[in-house]
Amino acid sequence: MAEAHVQDDQRQALQDELSACLARAASIAAELIGGPETSSPEPDAEWPKFADDPDLITPDYAAKRAGVDASTIRKWCQAYGIGKMYGCRRWRVSVKRLQAYLAR
Repeated sequence: MAEAHVQDDQRQALQDELSACLARAASIAAELIGGPETSSPEPDAEWPKFADDPDLITPDYAAKRAGVDASTIRKWCQAYGIGKMYGCRRWRVSVKRLQAYLAR
């Protein structure tokens, strides 16, 4: 039974990684063809340079704080600009933007 749980966790991690990479690829494609940027409506200059900045949290932690699923947080990152992709697969959520979104 524990082995199935590990496989489910690994499968979910791979699905999350793939979703993040696809979202980043779509964002890059939109930039290249001049379409709208979906993951960050504001300039990158307003985002921390590094993913380990204290204002940034993981989608899993943000989901716990918001009381929703991590996949919902990743959707909000793309749709409402509360998060940014660092590298190919690391979404980070701005605590300030998450709080502002939840307070709306």
